[in-house]
Amino acid sequence: MTGGDRRRRKTVGVKTSRADPIATVQEGGRIDPQQGYAFIKAHRARYPLVAMCRALELSSSGYYQWLTRAPSAHSRRDDELRELIQAIWIESDGTYGRPRIHAALREAGVRVSQRRVARLMKSMGLRGRRRGTGSRGGRTSAKAPANRGGAPEGS
Repeated sequence: MTGGDRRRRKTVGVKTSRADPIATVQEGGRIDPQQGYAFIKAHRARYPLVAMCRALELSSSGYYQWLTRAPSAHSRRDDELRELIQAIWIESDGTYGRPRIHAALREAGVRVSQRRVARLMKSMGLRGRRRGTGSRGGRTSAKAPANRGGAPEGS
């Protein structure tokens, strides 16, 4: 077989989460610069900055601006809300979910949407507990007769 007859095989990448900037680039998509710059910062000691910026299609000057940029008002507000949400969740012994936490925030005079509360709770890994006994189906009545065969006892 000559060199011209060889055909290149496409490599199949391992499926990873969308939050992974490298996987997104491998899938041919564009990445969020915030995620890309965070990835670069985490791997800066291992790989050269220029190579990572080229692979992620980001600029090195953008990376340095990102390092020195102050957090946005929205992200600062998210941080404040995270603290409030966590305090309410802990106070409820982990039983409150999004609807109750949202109601508690509204009662405290905090204006925030239910979707934002849900997004922040998800990012913190907080979930409310379900109500009930914990069993789903297969419940038996406490007053069920002991003799289910229908034959009289003692016969």
